[in-house]
Amino acid sequence: MALDALTSDHPHPTDKDFVFECLKAFNSSKGKIDIDVVAAALGYTNAKSAANRWNSLKRTHGFKLDATSGRPSIEPPQPARGRKRGPKPPSDDDKPDETDHDASPDIA
Repeated sequence: MALDALTSDHPHPTDKDFVFECLKAFNSSKGKIDIDVVAAALGYTNAKSAANRWNSLKRTHGFKLDATSGRPSIEPPQPARGRKRGPKPPSDDDKPDETDHDASPDIA
């Protein structure tokens, strides 16, 4: 097979497998491809990677189907685990007394 044959008219065999899994994961009630199912079927560890590949194939081959994920597209921010703090400033209890305890009392 010549390299020129691998154009948008003749997709790569791995693209064919991917598109076939997309068709199997088509959800007719939503009218979209469940990209989480596609990612699991093809062994992707990240559904976003499968979505990116589908979007690339859509542009290349002119597919009109959209894909959806069961997970939110943007994960909510995680709360901070706590910040590291500097040394604690001395409190009134930690300050030395202003009176000198070592000095002997003034005897007149």
